[in-house]
Amino acid sequence: LSISIRELVGVVAEYRQMHDNLLTRAKIGFTSRQHIKKIKAQFQSIQHELILAGSELSLDPTGQSVMDAFVAYMEAQARYIQEIIKPMQNPLIFPFGKTNRAVLNALSNQANEQLSVFEKVAQEFIQSA
Repeated sequence: LSISIRELVGVVAEYRQMHDNLLTRAKIGFTSRQHIKKIKAQFQSIQHELILAGSELSLDPTGQSVMDAFVAYMEAQARYIQEIIKPMQNPLIFPFGKTNRAVLNALSNQANEQLSVFEKVAQEFIQSA
């Protein structure tokens, strides 16, 4: 799960950079097909790892708390990503639209808090094994 999180963080950082840096967004806009293929491949890899980890953790009752914490983190991360890409989904404002930075920072902090909870629960799980 930790490897999947590291891979996901890279994708999220790339989207945040596109959101904040209009020049980067324009470059990605011109190579969007290649970018979409790359992102899809990354998400397929992450999804495969999550399926394996989830099936192993679900066998252990203590592992379920790790999965619950992971799901909470992923939900927080999904809210953050949705706000990042919201202005980029509209072709009329794609080149210059932005979400309020305070909103993005608050959602990022929520995701970080959920990540801390996940790390704590995962560490307890590892120590109990």
